Amino acid sequence: MPPETATIAILYDRPLPGADADERERLEVVAAIRTALTALGRPSVTVALGAEPRACLARLRALRPSAVVNLVEGWRGDPAYETLGALLCRAAGVRHSGNPAHALALAGGKVEAKIHLRRRGLPTPAWIADPGSWQTDDAPYLVKSAVAHGSLGLGRHALVRTPAEARARLRTLHARWGSVWFLERYVEGREFHVALLTDPARRPRAPRVLPVAETVFADWPEDEPRIVDYRAKWRPASRAYRQTRRRFLDRPDDAPLRAALARLGQRVWAAFGLEGYARLDIRQGRDGRLEIIDINPNPSLHPEAGFAAAASAGGLDYTRLVAALLPGEAHEP
Repeated sequence: MPPETATIAILYDRPLPGADADERERLEVVAAIRTALTALGRPSVTVALGAEPRACLARLRALRPSAVVNLVEGWRGDPAYETLGALLCRAAGVRHSGNPAHALALAGGKVEAKIHLRRRGLPTPAWIADPGSWQTDDAPYLVKSAVAHGSLGLGRHALVRTPAEARARLRTLHARWGSVWFLERYVEGREFHVALLTDPARRPRAPRVLPVAETVFADWPEDEPRIVDYRAKWRPASRAYRQTRRRFLDRPDDAPLRAALARLGQRVWAAFGLEGYARLDIRQGRDGRLEIIDINPNPSLHPEAGFAAAASAGGLDYTRLVAALLPGEAHEP
């Protein structure tokens, strides 16, 4: 069968019953990608990663797809298994979109990623890997998940100013989600999002930097940290969702900042061996310093999410974006 008509498999981790909004959204992404592939004239089939990974591996081997769109973000609701989709594709001997397992592991572990950033001379806020070891009130910190993306656990009470507040917050988070948490120094200032997309036409490790977005915190309460928390991403009826607005750095006076953010994105791409696509979240403190607060090697591909919005601002509609994600296929600028 010629490559242009070969079947594409869409691999995703099936949400558990009662899953939160960030996991349920994955089904919408699967549907959107199938629609885009149909528009491209590419037949597709879905492969759900369920309770038994070996069954998923057997299905991939039986299908022998020309490529896999890997949407796996974890397994059975646990984001620590984010590499599983890439590993299954490797075991089945099929190419897949996005990052390889080693890059997912290095960038996906928040504390490990921060250590790697520091070793490579890249800026990131100070952190405390063991929140229980914090003894002094030297600065405000955010309590963040060490493994999950999607702002899990981030909310109006995520900012802590004393060890006692940190312990209380950790008790709440462990009771709700379990998992592992760390402290990251809060950077008061602006927040930017840098979307990176592989480009086979460019030299290795030089991705295309899509238009850079800033989150504007409109009419924000003075007593809440200016962060893109869980409500702002997943609760459309919430005030946080309504009052966080996206704007692209497209004004002439944005050019120096836009260039600095693009350079930082390209350095991170090379330092982590990223492939396919990724998104960086970067804060700029009141002193003007840029600090990397998150590297997401597997960002949401929902048509209304930030990555697709950046692609659209850069001239790639959703169908062309999906085409660009397919491994080994070039895309138009």
